Amino acid sequence: MSKPKNIALPALAALSLLAMFVSSGEPVPSMLRGGAVETVLLSLGWSNTIVFGLSTGYLVAFIFWVMVVYSPERRRRNMLRTNLSRRYQYFKEEVIQSLLWAAGGTHDSELPRQLSDHKEFKAYFSSDENRQWYAAINGLQSDDLRLHEITLAMDLFTRDVAYFLDHVPIDGDDAHSLLKQLNESVYRLKHSQYDRYDQVKSLGRFLWSVLARWSFIDGQLDADPIQSAIDRL
Repeated sequence: MSKPKNIALPALAALSLLAMFVSSGEPVPSMLRGGAVETVLLSLGWSNTIVFGLSTGYLVAFIFWVMVVYSPERRRRNMLRTNLSRRYQYFKEEVIQSLLWAAGGTHDSELPRQLSDHKEFKAYFSSDENRQWYAAINGLQSDDLRLHEITLAMDLFTRDVAYFLDHVPIDGDDAHSLLKQLNESVYRLKHSQYDRYDQVKSLGRFLWSVLARWSFIDGQLDADPIQSAIDRL
């Protein structure tokens, strides 16, 4: 539901509730007597069966809409948002694990999750003059399996993003635009006509920007733009 509706429909329901009490012609309910509410209702008292009927009808329709439309859609949106956020975390861990294997050697099974934190990732791959990062990128130049794993992880994540964008109305243009740009970037990387060297180089720049929260224009970012966009959906 769009933000204007979020405000307008409950506001109309509140006005309808007030109009129903004011136009009913009935005495003020005992629970509301003896306070400011009773004074307001008495001062606004105006028996009108047409207004009463319209107000009651709107309230019934509003309650029915909340139960049948709004609540299920809200639960569905929250479920899909949670799943997309979880899938993003899996994506980062899968990519990091492939990078670690491409760099050569074994690693602890918990290391990919640890390095999914951008500070840990940057510290690990930037140490010793970026030795680990260059080892990973150079490894991808010759390791078809690891390159395929990373491409597959990107593809699975962007499919989940595309499903959300196609099936859930989104209020915020910024979040929608950022995730659309993400899908377009991944599509270009997958279908580029570059040779292997330039393809891996472009892929490395993209992965560094995501996993290290680094913008090649603005520098270090405080917040993860992809996670922030997911949270705003």
